[in-house]
Amino acid sequence: MGMIGAMLADATEQLEVKTDKRQEGTIYGAQSLVTKTSSAVGVAVAGLLLDAVNFPQEHLEGIQPSVIEHLGIAWVGGSVIFYLLAVAALGYYRVTRHSHANTVELLRQRRVRKPLERTAADAGDNRDLNSDRLSHDKINTAR
Repeated sequence: MGMIGAMLADATEQLEVKTDKRQEGTIYGAQSLVTKTSSAVGVAVAGLLLDAVNFPQEHLEGIQPSVIEHLGIAWVGGSVIFYLLAVAALGYYRVTRHSHANTVELLRQRRVRKPLERTAADAGDNRDLNSDRLSHDKINTAR
């Protein structure tokens, strides 16, 4: 989970660079959904696999050796297929040390600029609020 967590953090930063929004909740929520779904699918596939190799539901001491052999072949074959799919998926992960350092620096610069932009915007908002208060005071004084 450690490597996946680090990769998701990198993906969060990459997405923030593209969208200018921090969306780690969405990304980690999707990861949690995928984990739970894959667990459920794994249980269903295991049940189907047991049915496919004619694994007995009762009297387990009389299991035929061919049933155990078929179960082992299916388990090894399935494991190899899913590991190869995982390795293929890693091929789409393009973050390097250099690109990560650039991303972190870009986000740092954006975060330094945003408070300055917000401060300027807030100063303008305060002026509007103050002028509204002055107008309100003038109206109340005139009454």
